[in-house]
Amino acid sequence: MMVVSEKNFKKPELVFEYNSCPMMLQIIIDDFFEISHILGVKAVCVRIYGKHPGDSGVHKDERASDFRDEYIGSHLYSQEQVDFILKYINSKYKRTDGYKVLIHHKFKNKDGSFGPAHFHMQIPRDIKNLRRL
Repeated sequence: MMVVSEKNFKKPELVFEYNSCPMMLQIIIDDFFEISHILGVKAVCVRIYGKHPGDSGVHKDERASDFRDEYIGSHLYSQEQVDFILKYINSKYKRTDGYKVLIHHKFKNKDGSFGPAHFHMQIPRDIKNLRRL
């Protein structure tokens, strides 16, 4: 099993957020780091609790995290790797509410342009309060 390090987070405060996030979210984050490592990519968590204009509030509700893919016009993951990770995580962690645990997308900006592609991970509200002892 891979050991998660501070280098896997964009900012130091994300390490604190990771250590205090819901148990199930932390488990899936760990899995994302591990599968990325196996595929030869250093996964970088860019957001857990932080707010982004136009988001749905799931980060503020401590149920989501985002991981970098596109950075300064380049992608960290190939399309094949993106497809594999999505299939792997969503097969392993199935939701019963019609949503997927992991998606890969871009935010549409107010001017019609798009922000960078990233992975968005989200757990359902009913398992949010499961915590490690």
